Amino acid sequence: MGKFDFNKDFGVKLDKIIANTEKKMFAVFKNSFQDLIEEASTPVSAGGKMRVDTGFLRSTGSGAINAIPEGESIGRKRNLGEIGILSDYIDYNFTSSLQSLLIGMKPEDTIYWGWSANYASVREFYDGFLTSACQNWKTYVDDNTRRLKK
Repeated sequence: MGKFDFNKDFGVKLDKIIANTEKKMFAVFKNSFQDLIEEASTPVSAGGKMRVDTGFLRSTGSGAINAIPEGESIGRKRNLGEIGILSDYIDYNFTSSLQSLLIGMKPEDTIYWGWSANYASVREFYDGFLTSACQNWKTYVDDNTRRLKK
């Protein structure tokens, strides 16, 4: 058995522990952020707070790394006889777009997410879809921490 150099060996072990902890903390952040955006984007019909008429507001949700996201602010008007979510917006999958964004994110980055529909802030004021999701941040973090410990 070799000689134990406390300073060297302890330092190496400590570096590994710190790197592993930072990696796990970042994973908890990413998963919690995704949970928050998914809750904020959940339609009223599925138990959320986001009203969905044409689907435009929900479809304008987008994010960016180290920059404010941009997008369309005015959706198209309904054609005569159209009802429900418009086909232009029905296939929007914000989850895959959000996951792609998070995969490319580094710990030193800042992530931004928002809805570019010109009435998004009015809907947020009345419905609180984002505010109520943000109030659950601790729950997301706790749940993802528990999940990561398994």
